[in-house]
Formats: sequence, C-alpha cells, structure tokens
Amino acid sequence: MQWPGKLPAGTVSDLPVISTGCDATCVVAGGGKWTRPGNWTAWISLPFLTGSTKGRPHETFYWRIDGMWAVRHGDWKLVHGQAGNGSA
Repeated sequence: MQWPGKLPAGTVSDLPVISTGCDATCVVAGGGKWTRPGNWTAWISLPFLTGSTKGRPHETFYWRIDGMWAVRHGDWKLVHGQAGNGSA
C-alpha cells in the first residue's frame, strides 16, 4: 500500500490484516465518515497505517466462507471445514 505524503515510504509490516476493513479505512482516509451500521468502526486501520498507533490492528479475526470457518487469535489460527462441502 502506498499513499505519498501520508504513509511512511518503505515501511513493512508482518502483522495480519483482513480485507473486510479496507472499505471503511479508505472512506475515512478520503475524509469521509463511515456510517455503516454495527461495530464496523473497529475495522478502520488508519491509525496503524500512519504509525500513530502501535501494536496489532486486530487481535482476533473471525470469518466464514464456502462451508468453512476460521478464527485467528494472535499468531494462532484454527480452520474448520473444507471448501465446497457446505458444512459450517
């Protein structure tokens, strides 16, 4: 990701992220207000991108897709199911 004048050039992070926060982060970065219902503001990663907040953007991730589900907490990940089998 690059954003000249806003994000430090050449910075590398090995922390995990999840794409569900990209839309909220982009709206806020562009000066907009994120108004989606629910706790989606927790997914806005802008302070971590700019370096004003340190640490992990998210300690725990949860997701479900195509009959599989997964939980990632810190450096641990649990995946359940097999793609295409319809189980949850």
